[in-house]
Amino acid sequence: MLAELINQPNYSRFAGNLRNFAQAYRLASRLQETGEVAEAQSAWETINSALGENPLSYCKLGECLMLLGHADEALAAFRVAAGCDLRLHWAHLGMANSLFALGQFEQAEEALQMAIALQPNDTMLAKRLKYMQDHGLPQRVELLLNQQQREAAIALLKSFLLKRPDSTQACALLGDLLCEPSDNTLPGMTQLHELRKAQCILEALLDDVETRLDETIE
Repeated sequence: MLAELINQPNYSRFAGNLRNFAQAYRLASRLQETGEVAEAQSAWETINSALGENPLSYCKLGECLMLLGHADEALAAFRVAAGCDLRLHWAHLGMANSLFALGQFEQAEEALQMAIALQPNDTMLAKRLKYMQDHGLPQRVELLLNQQQREAAIALLKSFLLKRPDSTQACALLGDLLCEPSDNTLPGMTQLHELRKAQCILEALLDDVETRLDETIE
């Protein structure tokens, strides 16, 4: 990738120094892979200061910054990489991971969807998307509830379930919002409450689908 990069017109002036850049790249990679992350960050920054904005080593810098816990700086690095080459799925994946770490779950999903569109056969990207959706959903719901946006939280969960009807987590969260818990401790009341929750979820989803169909017809 480095050789291909330096052969591009924007970087052709560095072609005579390819060997030096390759040695520096190997050194920085070795530092990163052996846990010398701060030293690796310094090495990537040195390469970038010489090479200028580029997609490859800015992605590597972003990885280092994520390992150091600097998600906001990592996001900036990955954005530089994506700006240099929008076709590089690696940069969009890095942006997604950074945004997720920063709690910007919706934007993280959008960035990962871009990575998937660029590499549709990469099953690991699809697994990462599912992970982000599952782990981000409770936090998104909690944030909306803390902002007194109960209806928005319900709408989010309904939309999620229409895309992922197999999500037991989304069902549980939506059921708790739609059906208030009962204090009745008589035998069988727990099962009855779960049945009522399931009924409320089904009715809410059917109403939502009907509304969407009506809007489409209109």
